Amino acid sequence: MWLKRIFNSFLGIRSKSELEDDIKKVTLVRLIILFLVLNITFISIIYFITSIILS
Repeated sequence: MWLKRIFNSFLGIRSKSELEDDIKKVTLVRLIILFLVLNITFISIIYFITSIILS
């Protein structure tokens, strides 16, 4: 849920005060999870694109 809120805030859907409230609730575990999710997503996209190009 918090990941969706942060993503929506970058799209301009939420207000600044709501984003500040969400950022205050961010913990180290959530930052690690966010980091892993973004890295896995990026690596998957790169792998998918290179497998299409090389095949």
